[in-house]
Amino acid sequence: MGIDGIVPYTSDVLAPVAAYVAATMGLPGNPCAAVEVMTHKDRFRDFLRSHGFPTPRGKGFRDIGDATAYFRTLGGAAMMKPVDSAGSKGVFKVCREDDIVRHWQETMAYSAEKTVIIEDFIEREGLQQDGDIFVANGRIVFWGVGDQHKDPIAPYVPAMLSFPSTMRPAHTERARELVQQILSALGFRQ
Repeated sequence: MGIDGIVPYTSDVLAPVAAYVAATMGLPGNPCAAVEVMTHKDRFRDFLRSHGFPTPRGKGFRDIGDATAYFRTLGGAAMMKPVDSAGSKGVFKVCREDDIVRHWQETMAYSAEKTVIIEDFIEREGLQQDGDIFVANGRIVFWGVGDQHKDPIAPYVPAMLSFPSTMRPAHTERARELVQQILSALGFRQ
């Protein structure tokens, strides 16, 4: 018996490791560089911007002074997140510079790279969409997207999904098209 494949179970934090092991062992997988982009919020935002995809303004920081200076340029509320974490750990909405100072250490604690992204806060209409997709041979073959419901105590932590989604079909189709374009541009195969 040999190893047929490797996947990170429920976490994008381990996806770069799985991609590296797959590449090293000659197993099916996605390009390591593409996985690195998809698992680092600052790199992903840069990728989206450089390829003309819609994305909030945002930038990664290791220094709190640089982060607060950038926050001032946004002119409104922002989100502060570890660039390389998952599960909404260390994620805060910041409305004032004091908020950045108050939450900086906790956000940094969840980043292995010790980098925080500050990005535009976008007020959503309706429920946020969430779910899973399945990609085979570079194409989306399953699109399981529903409405994300948040934890009432931790407002940025997903608590559950409900199906079917209440998103308008035209918006769902546009989202699927954009995700497919992003996956194709990155070279994702599965």
